[in-house]
Amino acid sequence: MYDMNSDKARVSVQLFSVLKQRVGARHVVLSVPMPTTAKAVLDTLAHTYVATAVLRPVMRLAVNQVYVDEGDAVALGDELAIITPVSGG
Repeated sequence: MYDMNSDKARVSVQLFSVLKQRVGARHVVLSVPMPTTAKAVLDTLAHTYVATAVLRPVMRLAVNQVYVDEGDAVALGDELAIITPVSGG
């Protein structure tokens, strides 16, 4: 959803792993400036949900199920997911 009065859009973002635990939800809606980039989405999550800020350096954004670089554009309607590294054994 785009608000022409504020030049911001609301984007829905899926969260996984520790991000989901820290926020307490599987997805969130963020208000980001338009046009926007992956970096802006990641920064907005870290700013809006302070409990995730410590993880900001390792967050990655997937757009339409493909990891993107932080400078890449994000369009309205894209499927967004923020993922942190996972380990296992």
